[in-house]
Amino acid sequence: MREVESGLLDVISARSGRGDLAFAQRPVALGGGFWAELFAFELRDPPRGFRGELVLRRMPDAERARRETAVQTAVAELGFPTPRVRACGGLGEPLARAFSIMDRVAGTTLHETRGAGARVRRIAALGGLLGEVQSRLHALSAASVVARLLRRGTDPAALSLDALLADVAHLVRGGSSGELAGALDWLANRQPSGGGRVLCHGDIHPDNVMVTADGTWTLLDWTNARLAHPELDVAWSSELLELRPLRTPRGTGALAGILLREIARRARAAYRGPFPLDRARLDWYRALYRVQLLARVEAAALPATHPYWRVAPRARTRLRAALRS
Repeated sequence: MREVESGLLDVISARSGRGDLAFAQRPVALGGGFWAELFAFELRDPPRGFRGELVLRRMPDAERARRETAVQTAVAELGFPTPRVRACGGLGEPLARAFSIMDRVAGTTLHETRGAGARVRRIAALGGLLGEVQSRLHALSAASVVARLLRRGTDPAALSLDALLADVAHLVRGGSSGELAGALDWLANRQPSGGGRVLCHGDIHPDNVMVTADGTWTLLDWTNARLAHPELDVAWSSELLELRPLRTPRGTGALAGILLREIARRARAAYRGPFPLDRARLDWYRALYRVQLLARVEAAALPATHPYWRVAPRARTRLRAALRS
């Protein structure tokens, strides 16, 4: 933690020209992330641009971190509810990893919601919430997003569907089964053409959406953002829910499955994006989600606590059914 504290002060001092910085709240580790480290902190007598409660996000992959920060900055500039990035940097700086410093936003995720009544209300509203988040994101002008990415030195091609497929293929070649290689061929032969492209988040789920008591929400974590068909977000959110990633008490798995399928159905029904959803594209993106999930599991590219390990058997069963269709 001392490394984080001294690195933060050095980074902010270099950007603000202030050498007298101190913490009002020392960095405290936040839970919830599998790829990045998160720390909440606040400065005493902060310089301009670093006022209020802030979050440090440290990331292990500099290139992915650069793309993530560029996307998050672009959507924030376009008025989409996501934390504003105050500073970012790479491996050569005192924090020793790629990082971004952003506003700490109000609200809680589903996992953080306390009290049985509040949790039930949150779950009941979840389908509509996910549909609203997807709809509002996809309504952003893709051309405006691309222009902002280019200004920040990020090639939009790195966020394309072709780039995503190349990333999945790399994982499959790196240690996955022949079954997944065959699934990649299946996907390549059926890759959807036509249709509009939008900015997709790629990981819209209940613990990436902060919600306040009055219903205001903020979307977090842009690591998996892509420029693709809107069906990517809609299908991937549905698939994640239906695979039942949450731990449930013994004997309640079937009931939880029914509830999560209903939430996914409501999210699709609530979707009001700029382009009509296509059933064939939804099915294709669902299959792609299962392949990338299984490829990451088989390549052991995930921490042991990641829910993908738990849901992999169900994903494999669903993938095999899709390949037979």
